[in-house]
Amino acid sequence: MQRVIRLAERHLAWLDADVLNEYYDLRGWDRLGVPTVATVKRLSIDQLSTVGPVPEG
Repeated sequence: MQRVIRLAERHLAWLDADVLNEYYDLRGWDRLGVPTVATVKRLSIDQLSTVGPVPEG
């Protein structure tokens, strides 16, 4: 399965889902590309959140 990501306006890239998931794992992001709770705490950016807390799990 491939997934399309927008790199910039009018520029798209097709990525294999496994490659994208590995990239997200290396960054400490979930499968939607959102930083995990652990990543937010590690980077001390939890105080920057304007949305409610990220659910655990």
